[in-house]
Amino acid sequence: MSHDVEKLEKQRKVALEGRDAVRYFALCNDLGLSEHAVEDFDLYERGELEDANIGFRPETQIRELNYDVAVVARIALRRFPELEPGERISVREIKRRLREIGAAGYEVKSYSEMKREAVWNYLRELQNEIRADAREACPSVLEAINADNKRREREGIEHR
Repeated sequence: MSHDVEKLEKQRKVALEGRDAVRYFALCNDLGLSEHAVEDFDLYERGELEDANIGFRPETQIRELNYDVAVVARIALRRFPELEPGERISVREIKRRLREIGAAGYEVKSYSEMKREAVWNYLRELQNEIRADAREACPSVLEAINADNKRREREGIEHR
C-alpha cells in the first residue's frame, strides 16, 4: 500500500470514528471503495446526501459563516469536567472556554468585566448559536460531539 493510500485510509478511519459523514463519503470515494465495501453504509449514505445538498439551500436560509463550524463546535460544545456535588464551574474555566472559541475564529464579544453568571449566560448563548450553525453546516460532527459528551458523562471522564 502506498504512503498516499495509507494516509487516506487513516483519514477515512478518523472520519468514521468521528462520525463525519461527508468526509467519510469523500474519502471512501477517493480510495475507490464502493458503497458495498464500506464498514458503515448508513454513514456513507448520509455523507452522500449531505454532500449533494451542500450549497443548495433556499436563499432565505443561507447565512454566511465566517468560521469553521466543525472546529468551533468541537470546542464550544464539549462537556466541562465532571464536578462533585456542590461544586461549580469556575469563572476562569468559563472564560478559558470563551478564549478558545474566539481563538478558533468565532466572534466573541468582550467578557472581561462580566460577573460569573453573566459570563455563564453568554457562553450558553454562544453555544446555542454554534449548535444551530452546526446542525445546518455539519450535522454529523454535531452528532459525534453529542455522542462523545454522553459517553463521557456515563464514564465520568474529565476532559478539557
